[in-house]
Amino acid sequence: MNALRRLLFSAISGSAVVLALGCESGPASAPPAPSPASPAVSAAVPKASGGAVGRYGAAIEPATSVSLASLLSNPKAYANQTVTTEGTVQRACSRKGCWMEIGDGPDACRVTFKDYAFFVPTDSAGASAKIQGRLDTRDVEAAAVAHLESEGARFPHKKADGSATEVRLIASAVELRR
Repeated sequence: MNALRRLLFSAISGSAVVLALGCESGPASAPPAPSPASPAVSAAVPKASGGAVGRYGAAIEPATSVSLASLLSNPKAYANQTVTTEGTVQRACSRKGCWMEIGDGPDACRVTFKDYAFFVPTDSAGASAKIQGRLDTRDVEAAAVAHLESEGARFPHKKADGSATEVRLIASAVELRR
């Protein structure tokens, strides 16, 4: 929301603004507090072995359920659709929890969070994740690749110039279970 306010202010004042997404937008800070109109956001991934669930973002709603392998093998088939998928969290942003990677080895993708509205715990690795969102394929500049790698991210298909093309899931809802 602050980025939107800066953009609106700059549009009014005529100044230029660069909007950064993810951790690049500033130093580590606490996740934004949920607004009264948004669903409650859990504070941490449950450590209990009873299958307790941590919920982040909106509630997961009925949608097409697709295996992560299917999403990654043919992302164009799912473009502009809301899908639900599941996978194991391999790693999460070590600074803020503003991204995580789900999957297994090369069959993995980065998950970011719609409108930067919520984060997951930085210790989410190993949790089972159920995610609802939209698939996006994008080019990631070399500087952003280096930044994400400094937080623990991996890019198995980096280009010679340090940039990468990745399939990313932009989540509106996440459930984590240990």
